[in-house]
Amino acid sequence: MRGYLLWECVGATLRLAQWHWIRMKITTPMYLEQLVQIKSDLEEVVGILGPIRKDSDEGQMGIKAKAELKTLVRLIDELSQQTQRSSATLQGMSGNSASKIASRSLNRSSISGLSALTSVILEDRYASGRKSICI
Repeated sequence: MRGYLLWECVGATLRLAQWHWIRMKITTPMYLEQLVQIKSDLEEVVGILGPIRKDSDEGQMGIKAKAELKTLVRLIDELSQQTQRSSATLQGMSGNSASKIASRSLNRSSISGLSALTSVILEDRYASGRKSICI
């Protein structure tokens, strides 16, 4: 039961974090912090549901959780690298030009990697045909 409820909580938490990030209500570092917390919860889901037999519903959720965990780790790595590159670029610039570049530097299209957990947000966001937005 804990694995099932935690799996549902991970999905809802991830959707909320993405919703806030896409709509620029939180910064990328704040989003990364939330993703790291979600990652630890997802690792617990994999630990609970992963060993269950594959032909059961819980076993299938464990398999999905493993796949989502790999995708989430990749997303965290990509966003971390983007954040590091943009902060390194900004350190060598003056105040006004640094803030202008910071407002355009991080690509928010990286979120498309999470399949089932992001489909609702992506359908809403990409309905207009845009592939990425920048902060």
